[in-house]
Amino acid sequence: MIEEREINASGLLDALAHLDPDEGIRIVDNCGCVSFVTRGINEYTLNICRDSDEKWEYARTAEEVYEILCRYVKEPFKVWLY
Repeated sequence: MIEEREINASGLLDALAHLDPDEGIRIVDNCGCVSFVTRGINEYTLNICRDSDEKWEYARTAEEVYEILCRYVKEPFKVWLY
């Protein structure tokens, strides 16, 4: 079983910057968008799901990930680290 802990949404950028390769982040907004972020050796992978639409995006820095998420995720949202 995967153990999750909720983190403050205002700390998302910091959490992204310090994400370990064996960790992930799940983000859920009030409009039904569910996003998952994982970090590999050289890049982050984002899986963004809204309704039946699923997108995959890739980024090299936490700032790029945050910019991508801002295009899809609507406030308010909740964030979990797993």
